[in-house]
Amino acid sequence: MVIIRVELPNPSGLHARPASKLCAIAKKHKSECLLLSENATVDIKKILDLMAANFRQGTCLEIRCSGPDEHEAAEKIREFISELDE
Repeated sequence: MVIIRVELPNPSGLHARPASKLCAIAKKHKSECLLLSENATVDIKKILDLMAANFRQGTCLEIRCSGPDEHEAAEKIREFISELDE
């Protein structure tokens, strides 16, 4: 299992467009991909769960990936979240 912590920089939080892109990134990988905050744990491959979690700017998130391509999946997800700016 790979665990990476990242802070959500996007002023609009994880709204529909970035949530959709994040979901697509996770679905390219075979590993299980979870996103955790102090209030929620969601499967990144499920767009509705991502949006329902209502992650806001400044939220400290933990990315957990487990499976055959866990390192690549976690890094791609971290990279995407870190670069969100609108």
